[in-house]
Amino acid sequence: MAVVGLALIALYFLPTIIAAANDHRKRDSIIVINLFLGWTLIGWVVSLAMSVDQSNWQKTPRLPSESSRRHPPHHPDDPSTFWPPAPPTGLPPA
Repeated sequence: MAVVGLALIALYFLPTIIAAANDHRKRDSIIVINLFLGWTLIGWVVSLAMSVDQSNWQKTPRLPSESSRRHPPHHPDDPSTFWPPAPPTGLPPA
């Protein structure tokens, strides 16, 4: 019975979850509409429609991971991009 209750709560707050997961620009409005008017079904549908509107999703740039910042980019056709670089041999470049 508790699982069903949790599933219903998650369904009720689905518009809020979608808006929060996508960093929606109108996230606060969606939360308020969902919280106070979601029980009317019309409020829930409105908040769901607002939350799936992709034109208001924030396109926040993701920072590169720590491991990708440590090593330069690698291209398989360019041996000079291999990491770690080969130790110097003392010979002039060919």
